[in-house]
Amino acid sequence: MRRFWLICSILIISLSVFYIFQVNALAYELGLIEEGGRNSNKLKTENEKLQVKFMETCSLENLETLVQDLNFEKVTEVSYIKALETWVAVK
Repeated sequence: MRRFWLICSILIISLSVFYIFQVNALAYELGLIEEGGRNSNKLKTENEKLQVKFMETCSLENLETLVQDLNFEKVTEVSYIKALETWVAVK
């Protein structure tokens, strides 16, 4: 009978230790999930800011200033090269 109680005690102690380690691992994983959620929210807000900034840089007003800065000129007349034959280059 004494052996039975010894085995039961060892079993209860070992299961208690196992339970403590499992709860600790679960709490750690939940912390990682929560941290990932916070990082996800930060990335979403940063992405929205970058989208707004991209739209601002691609607006027509900024393109007009870019064209002026690059010294482009407005096209007044378009002329095309006319080829006399259907073949432009022959080997």
